[in-house]
Amino acid sequence: DKADFEAKIEQGFFLEWSGTYGHYYGSPASVLTQLNAGTSLIMILDRAGARAVKDVYPDAILIWIKPPSIEELEKRLVGRGSDSADSIKRRLGLAIEELKSEKTHPFFGFNVINDDFEKAKKALKTIFKKRDL
Repeated sequence: DKADFEAKIEQGFFLEWSGTYGHYYGSPASVLTQLNAGTSLIMILDRAGARAVKDVYPDAILIWIKPPSIEELEKRLVGRGSDSADSIKRRLGLAIEELKSEKTHPFFGFNVINDDFEKAKKALKTIFKKRDL
């Protein structure tokens, strides 16, 4: 719950965390042990989370997966049926800001447009093979 999550933030439990989307999300700091032991992990992060991971694990391979358009993202969010109109509006606003930030100040090493699942999957596989993952 929220109180437990906030207590763990204070304890330094998380490598990265965010409350940006109206809910808390985070990755435990213990993932560093796995990474340092040679385990590959896939983490779904916003730009701030990716930056936090890269700061403590410089070898992290960052892949920016983006929708083909904001209109398509809105269609997908509405189609899920799990978010309120206000939540969707807030998420779209944040997405627009993150897309602008990545365009003007690129941070991710690779970019994949998620316009077609099979095409995006193939692009990811190519990146993984190129990086020997």
